[in-house]
Amino acid sequence: MKSKKFWLGLLVLVLVFGMMVVGCGKDDDDKEWSDITSLKQLNGTWKGSYSGTEPIEGVDFTINYVAEITMTITATVDNSGTATGTIKTTMTVSGVGIDDIWEAFKYILSGDVEEEDDVTVTYDDENHSVIITQTIPSDTITLEEMAGTKINQNGTKIKQPADKEGTPEIILTKQ
Repeated sequence: MKSKKFWLGLLVLVLVFGMMVVGCGKDDDDKEWSDITSLKQLNGTWKGSYSGTEPIEGVDFTINYVAEITMTITATVDNSGTATGTIKTTMTVSGVGIDDIWEAFKYILSGDVEEEDDVTVTYDDENHSVIITQTIPSDTITLEEMAGTKINQNGTKIKQPADKEGTPEIILTKQ
């Protein structure tokens, strides 16, 4: 029995020593995030998505959503640039009796979003889903407006923290 304990102890020491010498390398994604100090750090096209599930209060329905974001930033100076992009949101509504209220849901939604410029809405009646695509025209952005947004150390990902209105943390990857 003493021999087995000795070899087990030796194996543990070898593993510990190996970890100290070789290390537990981290992916670039695990490195620290830092504040954006220049809009030039954001030059290029960025893509990402977020999803979630929201119950509809007062009824037994649920909305599952996925938002896909594409953003292109061009900055020639540190504190100013332009941004353009698209946001495509797919929402699927489910619950007992959805067939009965689907037309009313579409009517309510159409009044909210279809009247906006640069927005297209497509309905899938069979799956009780709607796709809303918003084109964001080119607009000036400033470094101040990007306060709170972080960038990873190798400049391949940016992170917008969750906000008080319920938007979750969003991570975009440079394309």
